[in-house]
Amino acid sequence: MSESTPSLGLPFILAAQAQKHVTHNDALLGLDALVQLSVLSRAVADPPASPQEGDRYLVAASATGDWTGMEDTFAAFQDGTWRHYSPMPGWRVWIDDDARFLVYDGTQWRGILADDDVQNLALLGINATADATNKLAVKSAAVLFDNVGAGSQVKVNKAAAGDTASHLFQTGFSGRAEFGLTGDDDFHAKVSPDGSTWYEGILIDKDTGNVTFPVGVGETGTFTPAATFATMGDFSPTHITQLGNYMRIGNLVQFSLMLEFDTNAFTTASGNFRITGLPFTARTDATQFWYPVSGRFSKIDFGGAGRLPIPVIKHGTTFCEVFLLATAAFGNNVGITHVVPSTTNIICQIQGVYRKD
Repeated sequence: MSESTPSLGLPFILAAQAQKHVTHNDALLGLDALVQLSVLSRAVADPPASPQEGDRYLVAASATGDWTGMEDTFAAFQDGTWRHYSPMPGWRVWIDDDARFLVYDGTQWRGILADDDVQNLALLGINATADATNKLAVKSAAVLFDNVGAGSQVKVNKAAAGDTASHLFQTGFSGRAEFGLTGDDDFHAKVSPDGSTWYEGILIDKDTGNVTFPVGVGETGTFTPAATFATMGDFSPTHITQLGNYMRIGNLVQFSLMLEFDTNAFTTASGNFRITGLPFTARTDATQFWYPVSGRFSKIDFGGAGRLPIPVIKHGTTFCEVFLLATAAFGNNVGITHVVPSTTNIICQIQGVYRKD
C-alpha cells in the first residue's frame, strides 16, 4: 500500500504507526493548503520576510532562499515554516493579485478565461500571435461571419476623412489589391505589382455616385502593322510608317493603324493583300468586317473607281485581308491581287473592332 494519496500526496496513517496525530495533522495541513486552492501572487521569487500563517504563493522563476529550486510549486506558510506542494496536471489555482485562474498542463501554468475576460481584450491571437498593430490576428483556412436570423454586416470604421478604412489583400505580406476608403471618403479599388506602386482601377465619387476609371477602361497598347501578301513572292516593300494602337475591353478589341510603304516592281506575289501585326488572335466563332478610316488606299488598284475597300479579320488570325466591294448592294467581295509598282509612298489607314480569343 502506498504511504500517500495519489492525487494530493497526503500521508496515510499506517498500521502500528507511532504518533499517528502527527501524520493526521500533516494531512490536514495539506488539505488546508490545496483544497479551494488560491495564492496571493505568482510573481514572488523570494520568501517574504514576515509571512502570515496560511499565506500561499505560486513560486516564481529564479527562486531564492528557502524557495530555491521550487519554481512553479506552491509555497504555504504553515506552523512557522514553508511547506512546498508540487502541482499535478489539471490543478487549478486562483491568483489573487492577478484576479484570474491558472491551470497546470503538466509542464507549465496556463491562463483560464472567465466570461468577463473576453471583454476589452488588449490582444487576441487565434492560431497566431497578435501585436500592437494587429491586435486581432487569425491564421486559418477560412473565416466565417454568419447571421443570427437575418442579415450580417462587416463594418470598417475610420476616425476622419483623411484616414483609411479598407480591405488589403497581400502576397507574402506585400500588398497586391486594396478597396475601400483610402485617404478620403470616395470609394477606391486599386492594384499593385510589388506593394509600393499602385494603379487605381475604379473610383466612385461619394457625392454623385459617378464611376470613373483613372487608368482607363480595359487594356491599351500599341502594335506594329506590316504589308504582306498571302504569298509574298517578290513583294518586298520598305515600311516608312508602322503605327498601331488598340484598346481591349474584355474580349472586344478596338484598333486603328496607319501603314506607309514604298513598293518595287514585282511579278510573283499572289493571294489576298494582308496587313499583319494585330495585337490579338481573332475569335474563332465569327469573322469581323470593318471599314477603313478614309475609305481608300492610295495607289492600290481597286479594280475600278468608286469601289470601297473592306479589311476583313478572319477567325484565328492576327491580320486583316483587304477586299473590294464589287457591288453597291454589298455583294461579292474581290480580293486585291496586286499593288502597282510606284515611286510614290502607299498609305493605308484602318480602324475597326473585333473579338479576340
